[in-house]
Amino acid sequence: MARNRIATPTMTGEQFSAALATIGWSARQLVTRLGCDTNLATRWSRDQAPVPPSIARWLSRLAAAHAAQPVPQDWRVKPLRQA
Repeated sequence: MARNRIATPTMTGEQFSAALATIGWSARQLVTRLGCDTNLATRWSRDQAPVPPSIARWLSRLAAAHAAQPVPQDWRVKPLRQA
């Protein structure tokens, strides 16, 4: 009897790049965190290699958190006026 598998959503290169931009990471920063080949992120962003499902889920969750909780702006002090 075959098992029914739920299809894992894939992350396109465009979605991958958008997630990094939302998080505020460069591809180099990502591969440093992952400890992987520096060319891997480039291949993912160009759809030359599939983004592993666990990485896609992780990046999607991080991007959603960053989008929901942007950097606070109310802490800034207004600049003094020059006389």
